[in-house]
Amino acid sequence: MDQLFQSMSGTHMILLGGVLLVGMFLFRRTARRLSASRARDPLTEMKRDMMKAEQKQRGSIQELEVRIHNFSRDVEGKIQTRLALLEQQTKQADATIAQLVSIQKSLENGAPIEEIPLKSATILPIDRYAIHLSDAGYSADEVALMIGKPFVKNSSASGYSDAA
Repeated sequence: MDQLFQSMSGTHMILLGGVLLVGMFLFRRTARRLSASRARDPLTEMKRDMMKAEQKQRGSIQELEVRIHNFSRDVEGKIQTRLALLEQQTKQADATIAQLVSIQKSLENGAPIEEIPLKSATILPIDRYAIHLSDAGYSADEVALMIGKPFVKNSSASGYSDAA
């Protein structure tokens, strides 16, 4: 063995020492990893991962619940608005019917048309609603979709023109 070491040059000795150092380093690192993997508890890690996933899902469910609640409030508000507008239009239609019946009776009794009092045309509540929507920045197509009839914004006194 002594002869083997004596026949090796300095360069070979340095290389052999380097290989031994690298080997020891790799051996220690592998030993540490093995001991760390033995020390870990897969059940605890799995439970922790499951808890994280469950919390994430709960957050997603809560977010969806909030979105559904907001959507239902929007829909309910739109329904209430349309219902109120329908009631107003019904009252106005009844008043117009009463006026037309009065005009018809006056004409049947022989009154000249010039003497019959006529109410001036008014802007319907749905039309005011459409104008407000348009002023708020909605396009004519969006307003028409919301009020359920065609809408064209113009520069007349009412700012409203029925397209159909």
